[in-house]
Amino acid sequence: MDTPAPPEAAPNLKYLELEFSGTVCGGLPQLLTFALRRGIGTLRILVEDDVEPELLTRFCAQAKEAGMTCSVVLPPTLRGVRGELRSKDIGQAVVICGDAELHDFFAERELFPDAEVELRCGGELWNVAAAMAECADRGIPCRFGCSEAFFRASAADIAAVCGGDLPFPGGRACLGFAESVFIDRTGRVFACRGLRDLPVGSIFDEDFQGIVETSSILDYYRSYTRKIKEPCRSCPAFGPCAGCRGRAYRYSADFLGADPGCPRNADKLDKVVKLPVRDPEHFIPHQGSMLLVSELISVTDNACEAAAVVREDNPFLTASGLLDPAAFIEIGAQGMALLDGFINAGAEMRGMLVEVSRFEYSGLPVPPGTRLLIFGNKICEMPPWSVGTFKIVSSDGGFIAAGEVKVCQFQEPQ
Repeated sequence: MDTPAPPEAAPNLKYLELEFSGTVCGGLPQLLTFALRRGIGTLRILVEDDVEPELLTRFCAQAKEAGMTCSVVLPPTLRGVRGELRSKDIGQAVVICGDAELHDFFAERELFPDAEVELRCGGELWNVAAAMAECADRGIPCRFGCSEAFFRASAADIAAVCGGDLPFPGGRACLGFAESVFIDRTGRVFACRGLRDLPVGSIFDEDFQGIVETSSILDYYRSYTRKIKEPCRSCPAFGPCAGCRGRAYRYSADFLGADPGCPRNADKLDKVVKLPVRDPEHFIPHQGSMLLVSELISVTDNACEAAAVVREDNPFLTASGLLDPAAFIEIGAQGMALLDGFINAGAEMRGMLVEVSRFEYSGLPVPPGTRLLIFGNKICEMPPWSVGTFKIVSSDGGFIAAGEVKVCQFQEPQ
């Protein structure tokens, strides 16, 4: 099966999606400034049950005055408020419906005659395809929305719900992770709604534009056709479709992992690497006694947690049977290399430690058998160069060493 050629350029952000709250209202000016600079014309606003109609109206008015189009997503429980909102200028309304609420919406459609419908699964997957077909028969624009049930669905469930429109109902793949940025009601920023366990920043702790420009997760998603892993990457539909990122992350704890719920991947799950990984030799070139790290525990935005168990054959053991302080520099560098190797899984990576600075050592003795935790944070990257910090602690949290390393790491030519 031929792998499709990736598009030449990653998709640009097309809209910003946010949960409406009084807190987020305070961050609206910087969001609008960013959107206008980047040519983003749409705000998609998710409303919860405790909305204040007047506050929402003012929020939408500010956005519209700045030249933005608003799309307001309303939950079905807001029946008592919809009439009040209808007379306000909130922009395009989108009403969330599940199986039970859909027919209630049909009966109340006069409140929002031009509204779209966003269909979501409840606790159990229901026949989304039939509901979408019913909306189409009535001439009501309809799209599929995120839900926990969909994120956690198996390939068999998805096949039953989606039919031939794999892996999304309606046949329209979701590229929200690459085409938008999501801000929750507290101001935390995520790649999309499906990745709420993986924040990339907060609009109240740092500048929103800075978050978008420095987040490794958002950067990888902008070039997703070169980063998302097998077996999605070999699928003939890959490119226009990249599976559900929320479902992939829940399955493997890897935001670049393949979608396990897509029926096309049902017989290929052995190719999906799940965190934690305990075979670091497959991701970095170090072998034998020079392989000092033993496990990659987690990967987050520009950061990772790894582990190292000190072996009896460790070449940095001194005559007294304790690790020489130089070992911690190498362990920290291997932790950073392991992060890069995992992100670029499938590529042959080679490299070297170029420089170390700001090294600190507590003097804590470390004998064989000790389990160390390594916390790496990448602070700058200009391939093939990257600079990162590391901190090494004992399994009970005792500080051992920290420093900053410069690494040169590159992919071997194929």
